Amino acid sequence: MIHETIDLKDDGRVNLRTYVLDVYRRTKGVTRPAVIVCPGGGYGHISTSEGEPAALTFNQLGYNCFVLSYSVGDYSEYPAPLDEVASVVAMVRDRADEWQVDPDKVAVLGFSAGASLAGILATQWHDPELAKRLGTTSEHVRPNACLLGYAPSDLDHMWSDLDPEERAALVGEGGEGKILRDKTPQASFANYIDERTVPMFIWHSRTDELVPCVNALITATAMERAKVPFELHLIDAGHHGQSVDNRISHPLDDDCDVSIQAWVPLADHWLRRRFGMAE
Repeated sequence: MIHETIDLKDDGRVNLRTYVLDVYRRTKGVTRPAVIVCPGGGYGHISTSEGEPAALTFNQLGYNCFVLSYSVGDYSEYPAPLDEVASVVAMVRDRADEWQVDPDKVAVLGFSAGASLAGILATQWHDPELAKRLGTTSEHVRPNACLLGYAPSDLDHMWSDLDPEERAALVGEGGEGKILRDKTPQASFANYIDERTVPMFIWHSRTDELVPCVNALITATAMERAKVPFELHLIDAGHHGQSVDNRISHPLDDDCDVSIQAWVPLADHWLRRRFGMAE
């Protein structure tokens, strides 16, 4: 495996970790689909359970994976995180030969705040100002698919009935990043869904105590209105932040939730169908 950390900022606070398979068994002309993972953390920190565990889980299914640690805290002011995830999509395509990635099979996978970021890119990749800032084309930064885990898609439908102390405890270290504190309009990405939006796989637990599941319903409704392909899965019970919910993401948990785990093979099946790959 090619496992390296690529700094995207001189100070090292924004970086990309690679999880590229088959470094010792490379076959000319053979490529794999790519999954770029955006962990959550309320834009205040980067969750450890939603980065490498997700990458390793999708490695096992045959994907080359990349984990983005994007700008958080006060650095998360829009459009910094969007520019970072878009630049990674471009980088994966630019280095497709080196990493043996199919440049037409690049998916972005996000959890919570990372799913917010994935959703912003999936709905706003065509903003000409984005391409201008990065010195590239809109098509070069457009992912081919987007997978959203418990994504906050409408900031007017957040936090359920939590009081501020409960919310702070669930958001964790660093609190909410500036992009959320500012109630940045682009972060309510469901409002930007149109016919140009990237196909989405959406999953959420009905009892999510931090991001109400209505966010998934709002996203799916907007996707249906726009006539863009999507798949929606609502799981009856589960907490916020469960990631892939296996022994990789929660090594000390002997009671991982099989219902939560089910989203991974469902997403794999959906991606393979979208990408025209054999099961």
